[in-house]
Amino acid sequence: MQIFSPTTPLVIAIFRIMNDMLSLVLLGSIVLFGFGLAYFVLLHPEPGEEIDPRFGTMLRSIYSVFTMLLGLFDLSVFEELENSGGISTLMFVMFVLGMVVVLLNLLIAIMSDSFNRIRQVEDSAFIQA
Repeated sequence: MQIFSPTTPLVIAIFRIMNDMLSLVLLGSIVLFGFGLAYFVLLHPEPGEEIDPRFGTMLRSIYSVFTMLLGLFDLSVFEELENSGGISTLMFVMFVLGMVVVLLNLLIAIMSDSFNRIRQVEDSAFIQA
């Protein structure tokens, strides 16, 4: 009994897309953790220096990298921290390009591929019926 048969392929597509996106979420989490760790190590002060609250602990560093992803980050932080040089700004550019451009394109490709596979199964089921 299918009350909403026109929406059945869309519901199936949503569940398959969510299943296919698990690898993308895992990859994004690994990249986020990696950049968080890199910033924690790079911007962690020497003993006796003042600790920046944004990168003072590992968890705060990962949170700061997540806010970079959302665009809620001020680049003047890197200018204030003198021990990082230009490496922190270069890492910021690499992170933004990697996460926003590459992973967003990968997400679109995964969703498109999943939806096309659903369409093919739907079309073959329609032909057989």
